[in-house]
Amino acid sequence: MDIVDVRKHIAMLRAVPIEMSWTAIAALFGVNNGLLWNIAEGRRDPKDPHIRQRLGMDALIEVAPCPSCGIVHTKQH
Repeated sequence: MDIVDVRKHIAMLRAVPIEMSWTAIAALFGVNNGLLWNIAEGRRDPKDPHIRQRLGMDALIEVAPCPSCGIVHTKQH
């Protein structure tokens, strides 16, 4: 699941007939409600692996750029 999917899931929870509060949704995910609001509004992408795991997101990994051009290549040859 990526950040876009998480934002869609949060929006869906906020749109249910009985609107859930930010605090209730944050409790479902086990995160702070301020952090959840910032993620939903696109102001923040979580970097902490524990928070990413609670939100159902993949962990971030560091990748070294190409020594000759300085770009991270994503295609496998």
